[in-house]
Amino acid sequence: MIAYVDTSTFLRAFLPNEVGHREARALIEDPPAELALVTGWLTRIEAVASVTKRSRHLDQARQDAIVAAIESEFGAAGTVIEILPDADQFEQLRVIANRIARQRWVQGPDAIHIASALVIEGMLPELLEADDDLRLRFVTNDKEQRVAANQEGLLVLEPFET
Repeated sequence: MIAYVDTSTFLRAFLPNEVGHREARALIEDPPAELALVTGWLTRIEAVASVTKRSRHLDQARQDAIVAAIESEFGAAGTVIEILPDADQFEQLRVIANRIARQRWVQGPDAIHIASALVIEGMLPELLEADDDLRLRFVTNDKEQRVAANQEGLLVLEPFET
């Protein structure tokens, strides 16, 4: 089973004061064996920018440590696979995100995450065995984004439901 994790869920794993921090941390640090976590290119940028903005009151060393922890989740030892589109997929993603933003009334980054998940879901037959589950799960803590993702045909999970 594969789940696309958007920034609202991913980021909670690094912000101890956020509601759902423990559940997000558990999902990111130790996902169930049958679950592979993926995300799009925007998640890393949004997470680093958000942490930097929210932690202005922290000293630079602490900010750097949080950013390093975020970055480590995308490395070889991390649990989140960052799917980077090729040029054709990026153009497809851009067109889909524009349509979603106009039709579903969601913020630009939310439209990009939904479009990324749709493009990634379309790639699954090439990446997985024929008998694997080819439905991508979409995990977000953003209520409006959940509604829009559902309207786009994604299998939306409640936050931290796997």
